[in-house]
Amino acid sequence: MDRLNPLAIPLLPVTKTWVCAIVAMAAATSMDMVSPTKLIFYPSKMLAEPWRLVTSFCFFGPIQFSLVQYIFIIARTNNALEERYMHRIEYLPQNWIRGLDNELRAELRDEFERRKSADFAYFVGRIAMSIVATILILSLRYDIAGNFYLLGPGLEKILLYILCRNTPADYIQIMGISIKAKYAPFLMQFLEFLFSNEFKLLSHMLRHNVLQALAVFLTSGIVQKTILVFTVGHLWWYIQFFYVEQVYDESATSKQREWARAHAAFRKNSIQWADLPNMYRYLITPPWYFPFVRILKRKQNANAERVARRGFSQVRDLAGGSNLENPAGASNPGNLAGTFNPENLPDLFEVVDGSETNVDGADRATGFSQGDSQQAEN
Repeated sequence: MDRLNPLAIPLLPVTKTWVCAIVAMAAATSMDMVSPTKLIFYPSKMLAEPWRLVTSFCFFGPIQFSLVQYIFIIARTNNALEERYMHRIEYLPQNWIRGLDNELRAELRDEFERRKSADFAYFVGRIAMSIVATILILSLRYDIAGNFYLLGPGLEKILLYILCRNTPADYIQIMGISIKAKYAPFLMQFLEFLFSNEFKLLSHMLRHNVLQALAVFLTSGIVQKTILVFTVGHLWWYIQFFYVEQVYDESATSKQREWARAHAAFRKNSIQWADLPNMYRYLITPPWYFPFVRILKRKQNANAERVARRGFSQVRDLAGGSNLENPAGASNPGNLAGTFNPENLPDLFEVVDGSETNVDGADRATGFSQGDSQQAEN
């Protein structure tokens, strides 16, 4: 029975907040504490009453049986998606993370784990704002705003679509029936149409005029909602979970250095603004990771400077410190010693893949080669 009881499901923070907001608004409208017209989405009143951007996603109607169904579906599907959701290094712009060693990448993964709920909330909010933007843009040309007073059901179906695309082989229960996840969004949409007023109207009009019935059906609200759900849902799934995560996945290559070379060649032969993978990464990355990555970069530069200093000291000890400062026979004494400039270390030194820097690496960083050392000794 626990599998059929949504209250027995341990809800995660974002899902729990959404479910509680749905129940609270349904109770408030059922007890006449607030009018439903103050909660639904009106494009013309969005600026004067900005709370509608939130309440239109949390109001599913008064307390009734359909509300219980929505809560059950959200508790199942949205909670499962939140449980699986985790921001990844591959989602960050490549110029942010290129050159980070393994230790700093591990810190970044720990930060992803700590901010898991916030990242999922940003993910849901991004989808919600794209729904609003789509409706606003289309309503400028077409009279569709009247079919989108309640935006919460559409958001719930989009999240269900993304979950089912990510786990197509899993089974999902719909009205007590277990079906494969890849069929669930289409079955849900068909059942909604089957119990809608559009189906009754279509059945009645088909008896009189088939062409007129099809014309009315294709311009009906349920068709517009279906197109919006599958278009927006597929767009976000394609960008984040297919294009960035699978096609342009840095960790899927055998070596990160090879990926960096390939990316550098791509950047060299492409226009700056045409870097589509990076544009998508900026689009899906929460803004709070930018300052955190900058902190990691500063830490890496400090580590690089410290390692380069140690490598320079080793080279000077091997070659002979006194000879380096004023090498015999040198036309311009002090040139070798003057090669080292601590201020230029971040530009001279580069850590790749977190590998330990040896003496040869320090030679490259400070401008010394093996031939220079032998010449200094002579």
